[in-house]
Amino acid sequence: MKRFFLITTFLGIVLSINAQQDEKKEEFNPFAVKSGYIKYELSGDATGFEELWWDDFGNKRRRFTKSSSEVTLLGMTQKEEVHELVIFNDGVVYSIDYIEERNTKEYVHCNTESGMTEKEAEELSEEMFEAMGGKRLGKQKILGYECEGVSVLGFTSWIYKGLLLKSEGEILGIEYAETAVKFTPNKKIAASQFEPPQGVEFEELNSQSDVRPNDNSGNRNNQQNVAEDEEPEEMFTKYPFDVFSSKVKAFKHGTYVRLFVKTTDGVHSAMFTKAVGKGSISIVAASRKNSARWAEILTFDDFKHNGVTCWYDDTNNTSTLLLSIDKYNTYIMIDIDPAVSRSQTLKIADKFNF
Repeated sequence: MKRFFLITTFLGIVLSINAQQDEKKEEFNPFAVKSGYIKYELSGDATGFEELWWDDFGNKRRRFTKSSSEVTLLGMTQKEEVHELVIFNDGVVYSIDYIEERNTKEYVHCNTESGMTEKEAEELSEEMFEAMGGKRLGKQKILGYECEGVSVLGFTSWIYKGLLLKSEGEILGIEYAETAVKFTPNKKIAASQFEPPQGVEFEELNSQSDVRPNDNSGNRNNQQNVAEDEEPEEMFTKYPFDVFSSKVKAFKHGTYVRLFVKTTDGVHSAMFTKAVGKGSISIVAASRKNSARWAEILTFDDFKHNGVTCWYDDTNNTSTLLLSIDKYNTYIMIDIDPAVSRSQTLKIADKFNF
């Protein structure tokens, strides 16, 4: 059931990513409705109910689930009981498992700024949707609200402004359905709903310092520090960003979809992630004078590939390839996680054609 919920939630984000942009702050929120409450009925191989409260366009959420399931796969019957409360409040996730009697607290990176233009965000959502074989089904009213229908990854879902109101599907013969039976958008939710229950002790899975903070400050001190810490121009890559961007946007490989391509402080970067399964490809282009950035991989033996000097490393379950682009006095580093073979890494690099 958890896998099912993640899929349907992701569909809502894909459909509503453009509608949820804050025009002034260029922020992206989980939902396009400020606050509200939904109660779901679960059916199929998992039965029970789920409740969702939210505020601040989904940046504060409270989800309570109570269900049971019984699934037979390959002659083996698995039973699961779920009785849990999950609260997400501005970068902190509190989870209470009433069955396992385990309560956890985790800090997560909560960065609502996408770094993309509205057009780039729209292109990204479409790429992800198409990579998963998604189809649009038109519109249908659920509980009186006009929803957009999609079919993807074996599920048919109906979504209203980023909020799932109905979804049903089947994976490996396992049937799931989640249907809203009560929906109250724009309902005022008490702030106490997004605070952990009193008297409950939580196991901290990480510390706040483990998570890079979302720096929306823009205060004068920070702005002054930026000016003081700016790199001299000779540290900027001379690789034209329009060329870098066009090569990144032309890249196609399996189910990978582009998350972003940008340039900041003379360094170009891009990232891809798999639409289905786990995997990522990141690319950084920077001046060869940024010696600290390249110090470790330059200790490995170099070799030639298509006339380009390269270095390769596959430690820490990541394949790293460094390309020396002499024309622009630039190094381009490609990281592939999880690691693949050196020959596969070179084939992927060839597709970028830097």
